[in-house]
Amino acid sequence: MKSKQSTNEKISKKAAIKHGLRPITACTAMAIASLLVAPFALANLDPSNSEIITLSSLGQTAQVDSAFGFSLAVANRRVLIGAPEYRVDGVKGGAVFELVHENGELIFNKMYSQLGPEVAGRVEEGDRFGHSLAVAKNWPRGRFIVGVPREDSKKKVDAGMVHFIGFGEKTYHSIDIGDSNLSRSSDNTAMNYFHQGRFNIKGTVEADDRVGNAIAVGDLNADGGVDVIIGAITEDVGSIKNAGSINVVMYDPEYQLDRFGEQYTHFNNSLYSQRVLMGTRNENEYFSSAIAVGDFNSDGANDIAVGAYADVVDGKRAGGVNIIYSESIKWSWVNEGGPALPGNELINQGLQDVAGSPEDGDLFGFALAAYENMLVVGAPGEDLGGKVNSGTIHIFQGKPSKSEGLGLDSIGLQNNMAGGLVVTKLNGRAAYHQQSFTQRTKDVPGASESGDMFGATLAVGDLNDDDIPDIVVASPGEDLKRGGTDYVDAGMITIFYGAQDADGFWAYNGTRAQAISAPSLPAISQATTGMRFGYSLAIGDVNGDGKDDLVIGNGSAQGGWGDKYADTPKTEGVVSIIYQ
Repeated sequence: MKSKQSTNEKISKKAAIKHGLRPITACTAMAIASLLVAPFALANLDPSNSEIITLSSLGQTAQVDSAFGFSLAVANRRVLIGAPEYRVDGVKGGAVFELVHENGELIFNKMYSQLGPEVAGRVEEGDRFGHSLAVAKNWPRGRFIVGVPREDSKKKVDAGMVHFIGFGEKTYHSIDIGDSNLSRSSDNTAMNYFHQGRFNIKGTVEADDRVGNAIAVGDLNADGGVDVIIGAITEDVGSIKNAGSINVVMYDPEYQLDRFGEQYTHFNNSLYSQRVLMGTRNENEYFSSAIAVGDFNSDGANDIAVGAYADVVDGKRAGGVNIIYSESIKWSWVNEGGPALPGNELINQGLQDVAGSPEDGDLFGFALAAYENMLVVGAPGEDLGGKVNSGTIHIFQGKPSKSEGLGLDSIGLQNNMAGGLVVTKLNGRAAYHQQSFTQRTKDVPGASESGDMFGATLAVGDLNDDDIPDIVVASPGEDLKRGGTDYVDAGMITIFYGAQDADGFWAYNGTRAQAISAPSLPAISQATTGMRFGYSLAIGDVNGDGKDDLVIGNGSAQGGWGDKYADTPKTEGVVSIIYQ
């Protein structure tokens, strides 16, 4: 039996996962099968159609403490695997492994680290190169973004940095303004790494900001470019310690195309925190613990969801998620310390129609995943029926915007969104369309148990090729019993297959939810204590057949969770790929 913890211990334990230095209860009526128009597809994902990747399988020396698989990204027949504790020339600085699918098989293409010529800086102990990863579908091999949140910069310890791998062009170009020709010439410095203050990026390099803890990409203004969102989870905002912030760095096609790096830095970038967003800044809220991108008001441009898993709600450190709509990003006067930003929202368990209530340590917003106008929020610290940290997820689907400009009505700016995830009623703010699941929900596999952390990791994609998004929920603390032996924290994932209801919403229930654990895969013979299957997740087309595949990382190479299993022997990290 896993013991009850104090609130501070509970929050600290989950903080240790995300900082690691890593990083929802019944279903609503909309999920009742009788309301479904499109029936559930008959086929589930087949775990036997899978393969596993280890350092050994890549021809590398196995390092049991490398954190291989801590981060994952998939795009364009590529799999990127982060190993932020990997030793490079004996120094635990971190590495990223790129695999590509060619001629019917997945092959190892290249290892990247700060030792290589294509990456700026040098390998240093504890940098955590590979802590976070992001890649766009149209980027070719060798091009991706990697976070290094423990990088020391300008003698500032753990200031953090982000590397744009494959974007090493120099800064120089000419642009025409009116009848004159303005030549912009600079020092020809390669713009392949970014930190606050460099090349007009807003903010200042400060110790323990941990820039790059989380990264996301997406087109935020419908110009066809890939914009970048970078988290600084422990940035101080004013005098408020560890409040957290994000930098939004916009691709600008007007200044193209010969110098990619300059498009991102010189022109349009913003810094956001709860100083200009809804919510109150409090110490240790960790805004940017998770970031997701989706078009939540269906206006054609992507919006940003930012988790703050210790956000204070009604006096409780329950967690929340800020939504920054794309229309807001166009307001060029937005700056840190400036006026409050219109056109944003805050989602938490204090909203009407959201299941549960805010409680200390719920960790609402610890994990996020988005698909079109749907946002999935993990609250793995939710206690259910006396079971501590059993976990829950919330699924929100946005309302299409019916107005131009900021998508706001004429009565005020802050809370009267015409479209999006939140609506304003006469008696307060409410979620527009919400469903919620736990392992206590009818027909959902497993049972809510202490320490399961259902919702600690999330992913969304079409895993049965029916053009409807499916939701993958990890319970990395799930205990499994096999052959009379208890395997504590072996881990499990649950796939909720989607359908469409009579009103056109995506709907889910537990009837055909599918549970997969490590022993489901032929290449993994049995569960092991501390394996934590599902510690990381990614969905994308790995083999180029036009269908989404599921990539799963284990936590066995990540060490203990807080003080739990701190002495558990680490094993070589394993990344599993289940093909559709």
